Amino acid sequence: MLRRVRRVAVACKSDLDLLAKVAIKLASGVSLNEEEKTSISETELKVAVKVAKKIRAEKKGLLYCGICGMGSFTRRGLFLHLVRVHFDEVRNMVSDELRGGGVNVN
Repeated sequence: MLRRVRRVAVACKSDLDLLAKVAIKLASGVSLNEEEKTSISETELKVAVKVAKKIRAEKKGLLYCGICGMGSFTRRGLFLHLVRVHFDEVRNMVSDELRGGGVNVN
């Protein structure tokens, strides 16, 4: 029984990871692949868009990190920065938005 609990926790974590990655891609302007497009619901996509708006800052047409203010970045550079430096924070933001909006994480 302990083993099942661990699997459920991992499955939930990977769903949050996927949503965090989608939010980062949306924020940086990197295109989503087919798996990402088909595996999330419309409600989850709205959450990802909401988080994406929070983690992207744009000044005079240049991209900056909305979390730490670092930049300026290319689209790819912003994507890599958010994944490497702020991935856990973005995942927590997605989780908070899902809970706040009454969306079930499972």
